[in-house]
Amino acid sequence: MLDDVIGEIPLPQPSGDWLGDLRAIALASYEIYRAHRWIVLLGIQPGLGPNTRRFGAVALRVFDPLDVDLSTRINVLAALNNYIFGFI
Repeated sequence: MLDDVIGEIPLPQPSGDWLGDLRAIALASYEIYRAHRWIVLLGIQPGLGPNTRRFGAVALRVFDPLDVDLSTRINVLAALNNYIFGFI
């Protein structure tokens, strides 16, 4: 179920504007999660489904212009996701 919900999030193709792309992902995620409020009851957990992998691949590429390591990219995305879940 979690993977299906994540699959509903429209993802931009990274444009080189990392902040704009990250904002677009955050707003799109918020709207989808808000439509499926029950998702927060599952907590934040890594998923292995195809939609979750697609989301991760696109979201991690957003940081390419910054040349930051994978650990930093993952930590920023996790913090952003936790922030969004906090509002849901």
